[in-house]
Amino acid sequence: EFPPAFLRRCVRLDLRDPDEAKLRDIVRQNLGEEALAQADDLIGAFLSRAAVQSLATDQLLAAVHLRVTGADLTREELLTAVMHRLDEAFPS
Repeated sequence: EFPPAFLRRCVRLDLRDPDEAKLRDIVRQNLGEEALAQADDLIGAFLSRAAVQSLATDQLLAAVHLRVTGADLTREELLTAVMHRLDEAFPS
């Protein structure tokens, strides 16, 4: 927790988590249409996991990137590799 004197000088910003449409747009803009075509199940899995644990959008992008570049991983292996909780000291 920061001291009140510090907090008075801060601008607070609350960012909403992206919905499915926004995530699709983010994948398309960062990785292209071909990547988006391969990302539907990963986007769904990301949304499901993000509902119960702290995740960042770049974790989704990493999973899609691995899939598109030919990583020899199953869907579950991709999810386990990159979509771990951000609010834990060490991923389990």
